[in-house]
Amino acid sequence: MPPYIYKIYEGANPSDQQTSTQRSRPLYSTLIEAITECTKQFNSLFFMLDAFDECSQTQQEFVLKFIQDFYPNARIHILVSTRTHIVSKLHNLGCDNAKIEARGNKEDITRFVTESLKSRSLQESLVQSIADKVAETDMFVLSNYVLT
Repeated sequence: MPPYIYKIYEGANPSDQQTSTQRSRPLYSTLIEAITECTKQFNSLFFMLDAFDECSQTQQEFVLKFIQDFYPNARIHILVSTRTHIVSKLHNLGCDNAKIEARGNKEDITRFVTESLKSRSLQESLVQSIADKVAETDMFVLSNYVLT
């Protein structure tokens, strides 16, 4: 890892002796400078941004600005996963997309729901009923990967 990237990382993730108030997020301009330096050192850079739709509005705006600043750039590739209701924000930047349908395995869904509800004071029969109902719906998520 280039030293300037490591320095940014260390600033955001200080040692255990430092408190969370001593941690600092790098400025946007610092990130842009570091990425620009990386493009001088590497032929290609790849970024994976997962769960874009789960970001706050402020975080989404930050990511959109980031993509806009670097799209199109043949050396920088950005992959974003999101649910379909948010894809239009990325399309407005002129990004391409591919739909990938991910279906949940009923056993996995049942196990996940059951484990998630264990910490609550619910009757076991109610937990099982909820888990079964969720698994029966054959819930799935459509993810869009926006490629630049």
